[in-house]
Amino acid sequence: MRLTRKEILFICCLYLVCVAIRLLPRLAIHPQLLTFDADIWYRLCLAQYVLENGRPPQWDIRYLAYGHVPFWYTPGALYIYAFLAKLTSLDLPTVTSRIMPWIEATAIVPFFVLCRYLYSARVAVIASVFLAFTPAFVFWSAIGTPQGFSMFCIPLGILLWVTFLRGQYLGGRRLLHFFALALLLTINFATHLTYFNHIIILLLVHWSLIVEKKGRWKDYGWLIGAILLSQIATMWWWLPGKLYWWWTQGLSTSTASADRMIFFKHYGTVSGLLGHVAFFFLVYFIFRRKHKAELFYLLPVFWAIYPIIESHMEGLLIVFQKQDLSFNNLVRPIEGFRFYSFLAQPLALCAALTCEQFLRSRWIAGAGRRVGKAAAVTVVLLAALLTTDLYAGFKINERFRAHWVTVNDINSARWFRENTPADARMVADYYTAQMISGVCAGKALLGSMFPLKGAGIPHISDSWKVLYDIHKIYQSEDIAMVRTILNRYGVTHVFYSDAVLRKIEWVLNGYGDHEGLLAGKYDGLLAVDHHKTLLNPAYFEVVYESQDVKILALREPR
Repeated sequence: MRLTRKEILFICCLYLVCVAIRLLPRLAIHPQLLTFDADIWYRLCLAQYVLENGRPPQWDIRYLAYGHVPFWYTPGALYIYAFLAKLTSLDLPTVTSRIMPWIEATAIVPFFVLCRYLYSARVAVIASVFLAFTPAFVFWSAIGTPQGFSMFCIPLGILLWVTFLRGQYLGGRRLLHFFALALLLTINFATHLTYFNHIIILLLVHWSLIVEKKGRWKDYGWLIGAILLSQIATMWWWLPGKLYWWWTQGLSTSTASADRMIFFKHYGTVSGLLGHVAFFFLVYFIFRRKHKAELFYLLPVFWAIYPIIESHMEGLLIVFQKQDLSFNNLVRPIEGFRFYSFLAQPLALCAALTCEQFLRSRWIAGAGRRVGKAAAVTVVLLAALLTTDLYAGFKINERFRAHWVTVNDINSARWFRENTPADARMVADYYTAQMISGVCAGKALLGSMFPLKGAGIPHISDSWKVLYDIHKIYQSEDIAMVRTILNRYGVTHVFYSDAVLRKIEWVLNGYGDHEGLLAGKYDGLLAVDHHKTLLNPAYFEVVYESQDVKILALREPR
C-alpha cells in the first residue's frame, strides 16, 4: 500500500493540528509548570537520576523511606528524557512541556496508516479526525507519560501482524517481518509497561481474524514467539529484581478513589457517547450480517474489549461492592482513566465504520447522492462536535494549564537539591513532594498513596497510613507527635507554605473544588497554631525562605 500525496498532506496537517492542541495552551505558562504534575514529576525524578549518574537507580526512589524495592520502572523512557535534555540543553521540565508535544502527537500517524490499509481513505480520514479530537486521546497521551509511545506502537503492531498473516512481508522475507514485530514489542516493553496492553490487544485482534477466517489458531505460535522474544531481550532488566512479582503482587499504583461519573468527566462526553453507540452498532451490524459482514469489521470490536473492561472497572467494582479489589494489580493494574486513551483508538475506528455504513446506505448512496460530499460533511460535523466538547466541555486548555506547584516552589526545591546532603529528605503534600523529588532526583517522602500490600514493608503496607501521617504533621499542635512521625520516615526537612496547607485540606475534603483551591478557598489549616510545632524555633530552623515558602530543618533535641 502506498499513500497518495493527498493522504500524506492530510496526515501531515492533522499531525500539526495535534501538536497545536497540545502545545499552544502550554505556551501561556512557564515551561517548568507541568500538566498532571503528580505523575510526570516521578518520571522526571528517575530521569534526573539518570542525568546525574548515567544509569537508573538500583532501588525505587519512591519507597526509600520504607525499605528497598527494586527499580521497577521501564528504563528506556528515562534514557529518552535524558537524551532529549542533553540534545536540546533544556532542563527536564522544559523538555516535557515544549518538546514532548511534538513526539506525543505522532500517535495519530500509524493509526491513520492502519485504517487506510485495512479499509479505505474515507474510513481512515473519519477515524483519524474522530481520534484527533477525542479529549481522552488528546489529554491522556499528552501528560508527559511514555504511554503515548504505546499508543504509537499498537496500530503499528496490528499492521505488522495483519500484513504478516497476509504474506505481505517486509523486504519479502518472512523472518525479517517476524523479527520486526518482535523488535517493536521489545522497544515498547523497554519504554512503558502499557506494553502489556499492546500484547493483550494483539492476542484479541488475532482472535477476530480467526473468526473472520483470515487467521489460524496455529498462527498464535508466531505471535507468542514474538512476545517471548521481547521478554528474552529485556530479561536483563526484569529478571534479577523479580519484577513480575512486584508488578503483580508487591506494587500498587491505584488510589481507588474514583466515583461513578469519572468516565465522562475524564473521557469526553460527546466522543464517549458516540464511540460507545458506534461500538454497539457495529456489534449489532456484524451479528445481523453474520458471515456476510465486511472484512476486518470484527477487528476494532475485539481491539476495544480489553480497554473497555479496564476503563469501566472502577464503576463495576463499585456496583458489585468490591472496591477492595481496586488495589489488586491483576484486576485493576492502573486507574481506569489511564486506559481511556487506549480505548479512544478502537472507538474512533468503530465510529468511522459506522459512518461508512451510513454513507453506503440507501439514504445516501442508494438515493444517488454524492457520497464524497456527504463524507466531507460528516467529517466537518464530527470535527465541530468533538472540538466543541474538547474546548467547552472537557476544557482542554484549562487542564493543560492546571498545575499544583509554582515556579517559586520549584526554585525552592532547587535550593534544597544544591544545599543539603544526599540523605536529606523533605516532607510536603503529595503534589509538592512529587515535584521536589523530580527536581532533586529523590530526597522527598513519597509513596503516600501507593501501598506495598504484599511486600511486608512497615508503614506502607496500609493503603492510607503514610498519607494520614503526612497530614498529621501539618494538622497537629502536638510537637511530640510531629517529631515521632518525622523520625518514623527519616524526614530531615519540612516544606511549609500556605499553598501546601490548602492542598492538604483540599485532599482531606475529598479532592473537592480545584478552582476553589487555586483561589485560596481551603484555608482551615492556616488556623492551626504552627508556632507550637513547625514554626517553633526550639525544634525547627528556617534554612530557606522565599515569599511564603519556608524550608524547615529539624533540630536535634535540646
